Amino acid sequence: MAQLIKLNHYPSRYETNVYRYAGRFTQIKTRRYQEFAEKNAHRGLDVQTLKTKFHEAFFQKQLLWATTTPSLEPPADEMKPTDPFIKQLLRLLDDTTLVLYHPTFLVDDTEIDGDLILLTPFTVWCIQTVFGESASVLQGVNTRKWQEITSNGIRQLDNPYLALDPAVHAVQRILTENDLDIPVKACLLAPESYVEFAKYSEAYDIYDRTTMKVWLSLMNRHRSPLKHGQLRCAECLLVHTKTSAKARI
Repeated sequence: MAQLIKLNHYPSRYETNVYRYAGRFTQIKTRRYQEFAEKNAHRGLDVQTLKTKFHEAFFQKQLLWATTTPSLEPPADEMKPTDPFIKQLLRLLDDTTLVLYHPTFLVDDTEIDGDLILLTPFTVWCIQTVFGESASVLQGVNTRKWQEITSNGIRQLDNPYLALDPAVHAVQRILTENDLDIPVKACLLAPESYVEFAKYSEAYDIYDRTTMKVWLSLMNRHRSPLKHGQLRCAECLLVHTKTSAKARI
């Protein structure tokens, strides 16, 4: 179950001390799961059902850490409903994967929106998600536009690489300026659709409905404890993200 260290512009406890909270996460999750399993032992649930129910409950703990600190909380008018995709994604990734979801990076007084940033122990992934109708076909049209072929016709959308490129460059610059030598990779992720005729760069991979399992296997391939360099990368990226907050009463 990956760690959500930044969500939108909300204040995060990981921003106050990423080393402390990332290190405590697995310990707390393991203890809470044991307590949860003992509490529900009489219900006769199979292991998978038990884990699913636990992840649902523990996700609320993750949201607390990702949206508040002991002294700060988001302004009420900035709170948004939780995206079902991020809840599902966190459950599928390893504990040592650190996730920034919809962060805004601040570079040279410029705001650069990111979509999904994953920090594994060995790699930083910049990912642009593309959501379409289930089983739709996404096609590259030109450098500016894509189209989605759905059951109801054709829908035009902006080329997602236009959003991915700036985010990749922002992450690379932040890490370089802090003398952090960790590979930065990038890809497009279309979980529900099929992607055709959309290759943009040999440096960027595409994963769609047919290759989601391959992507998940790649993300979870290197089982490893948290690395100091990984946490240092997380710290530097968090320092350069936008936060909107007010004092907790």
